[in-house]
Amino acid sequence: MRYSISVVCIMLSSACGSAYRLSHVSGLLQYSTRSSVKLLLTSSKLRSVKMEQRKLSDQANTLVDLSKMQSVMYELMSELNDRSEDLERQMLSLEQRVEQLTAGFSALPAHLSATLNAQHAALIRLLQERDAKTPSPSVPALITPTPSANNQASEESPNTSTSNC
Repeated sequence: MRYSISVVCIMLSSACGSAYRLSHVSGLLQYSTRSSVKLLLTSSKLRSVKMEQRKLSDQANTLVDLSKMQSVMYELMSELNDRSEDLERQMLSLEQRVEQLTAGFSALPAHLSATLNAQHAALIRLLQERDAKTPSPSVPALITPTPSANNQASEESPNTSTSNC
């Protein structure tokens, strides 16, 4: 087939236009592919930035929680310290009371002895007075306490009882 020059020119021009359009479409595809890659990279970076932001937000919340916990712990320690001081004061008070009771108990035998001696002396005196008023030959004479024991008993205890036991 023989073509005329004009037809060949037209065909050539048509082929050039097609090639140009093809190269333009190819460039667009390359541009689109590069854009897609850039878009994928950008979205990947965005995801990693959001993930990092979540991590930082969690860490900030953790720091706030730790701060609150530290504040609560400080309040508890302060309250515990106050209670410890109160307990120490109460223990000192109890210790003083125990010492007072111990001193009272150690003085108790001497006090009981003095009181019993004084009551015994008073009872002997009353019996002697009764025997002096009504002498009876069948009742033996009671043993009288020594004057030093009688004086000692009356000096040690002012609380004497005059009962006829």
